[in-house]
Amino acid sequence: MDVAIQRNLIELIETIFVYKFPKLNSQKVERMLGLGDLKQTRVYQEAREEGREETLSKMVPKLLKRGMTIEQIAEDLEMPVETIQRFVSQE
Repeated sequence: MDVAIQRNLIELIETIFVYKFPKLNSQKVERMLGLGDLKQTRVYQEAREEGREETLSKMVPKLLKRGMTIEQIAEDLEMPVETIQRFVSQE
């Protein structure tokens, strides 16, 4: 199964539980679904990283166009400058 599909499926299930059990907090929902263990899996970590990369590839060029420097973006996102620079050439 594609990593993005798995991530979307997990989010869908979490959303259903949140609406079905509105008095439960997110930690209780995670415990009920056993997501604490799931979040430690390589597949989950890869999906999370993929989502982060996708977000940065969209946001860094937009922030640069608004006049922010690479250093400012890195500082605001609490990331190394080198990480932000990877997304500059994707403009």
